[in-house]
Amino acid sequence: MQIDYAQNGYGRNTAAPYTLRAKPGAPVSTPLFWEEVERGGFTPADFNLRSVPPRIEEKGDAWRGFFGQTFALPRL
Repeated sequence: MQIDYAQNGYGRNTAAPYTLRAKPGAPVSTPLFWEEVERGGFTPADFNLRSVPPRIEEKGDAWRGFFGQTFALPRL
């Protein structure tokens, strides 16, 4: 699986977190914890209308606290 970082640009159609997609199987744009990304073993089809609510209840929201963090960007 590849992560398409180039979708973060003008005119791109990246889905917001927890957005239900209009596709077969009702996939949901789902944030992941870094440990999950490193471990792998999942496909986009694993995150859908039925699986995401119990996932959030069990694991919590991967974006919890995100907007309260600050980051220093490197100077170019």
